Amino acid sequence: MEAHPKIEEPDHKPYADLAVQGAFYIRGINGDERAYNERVYKAIFEERMKADDISVLVKCAEEIGIDAAAFEAALKGANYEKVQEANDYAYEANKIWCVPSFVCGEKRLDAVGGVGVTPEQLDTFLADCCC
Repeated sequence: MEAHPKIEEPDHKPYADLAVQGAFYIRGINGDERAYNERVYKAIFEERMKADDISVLVKCAEEIGIDAAAFEAALKGANYEKVQEANDYAYEANKIWCVPSFVCGEKRLDAVGGVGVTPEQLDTFLADCCC
């Protein structure tokens, strides 16, 4: 899940901490967090649904076998402590402001806002990091 720095920039899309909170809930019940992330990604970027709409997130969770009522209750409880910790880790501790960004030891590959990284850049980074 993408972290959200809670900043407004002209090219920054308003990703919701609510979706991230859902991922933390699913992790906490040993659910399939990857399936949830993939389903939410599809809902937002392919189906153009709203990431901050609880009904969209509940539907995503339900489709991967999560109890809808319990999931909705967890989102409405709005416990964002873990989300804030994750945001602080990404932005403050690692200085990651754009996704995808990669860190391997002292090596970094930072994306360019609205552009990302090229396959060639990623291949070079992984080759340098792994060898």
